Amino acid sequence: MRHLALLFLLTLAPAVLGQPEPSALYAGGDRQSVRVSLEGVYQRFTDEGQDLAEVSVPLGVYLPLGANVALGLNANYAAVSGSEIETLSAFGDVQFVASYFQPVGDGSVVLSLGFNANTGSSALTFEEFEAATRASQTVYDFRVPTFGQGLRVAPAVTYAFPLSDRVALGLGASYQYRGPYEPLADELDQYDPGEEVLLTGGTDLKVTDLSSVSLDVSYALNGTDSWGAIEYEPGNTVSAAMQYLQLVGRHEVRVLARYQSRGEGRLPQATVLGGTAAETAVPTQLLVAATGQIEVAPVLRLGVLARARIYGESALVPEGQTLTDLGLVPTVRVGERLHLTGRFVYTLGSFSGFTAGGGMSIAF
Repeated sequence: MRHLALLFLLTLAPAVLGQPEPSALYAGGDRQSVRVSLEGVYQRFTDEGQDLAEVSVPLGVYLPLGANVALGLNANYAAVSGSEIETLSAFGDVQFVASYFQPVGDGSVVLSLGFNANTGSSALTFEEFEAATRASQTVYDFRVPTFGQGLRVAPAVTYAFPLSDRVALGLGASYQYRGPYEPLADELDQYDPGEEVLLTGGTDLKVTDLSSVSLDVSYALNGTDSWGAIEYEPGNTVSAAMQYLQLVGRHEVRVLARYQSRGEGRLPQATVLGGTAAETAVPTQLLVAATGQIEVAPVLRLGVLARARIYGESALVPEGQTLTDLGLVPTVRVGERLHLTGRFVYTLGSFSGFTAGGGMSIAF
């Protein structure tokens, strides 16, 4: 029974490797700069009287090699603490992504290979595992939601092309291999997450010279997870997103709506965590957001954020959750190469809390 419950909880962890975005059309081709970004973020939430906090330090590096090849690296460190849980301080896995851009006719092809190195902390104590599980729940939107998740390799291809002067289309596909790893130090069996096949499609429509609309849809086929002799079918995932962009002089406004739903997972036993053989581990999610970028001065841009998030029923939260985020994200340009950023977001609704932090981005 313990394996059943833990296997079910492991399916809550989000994916560690990014997926192709077909509406990000015509990447590459121009000379780009090396970019290094570093942040420090503190997040704290109170949910039904229980506190949960994370301090995180994510690092990102983007390295173009000529006009057609680029390398990316992401690494992070985080510490999770809260009420009645053991503090967990650890490094996360390091992700590498190599991309190749190639014009094809009027469009372009992007080939990429993502690699998740098993450098993060796994083989946790049971108390550390509980802390990591709470931090991985999507509703908290922690900057570093996972630690060690094992070896993962994800090749992907995206093709984008114009249909007219105002309409462009993108199609993509990826496969993700997920290797086995040890979530718990006192368990001999390895957790083996299933592979994933992702199909995507997107379109960009230029409404006017100062506005555009984009639409992305995706369908993910998720393989069977296993831990020892127990297997779990997590169900397939459908996602759709629509974004409207409006430029107003040197300012911009974006309105985004995104929906994601995963099918019911299935366990061989009749019950788990008080539920039935068919359970939704990851709740249906609906996000509606409006963001603005206001140029206050030539060296200062002020970002504003208003976002509503709705999470449907799941095995862990049968009543669902509704949250509102309100935030400010200022950016200060210090010369041509250095940008300093700040972030403060207040969250209220089914629980409350805030995100605060800052960082810098350097271009070479």
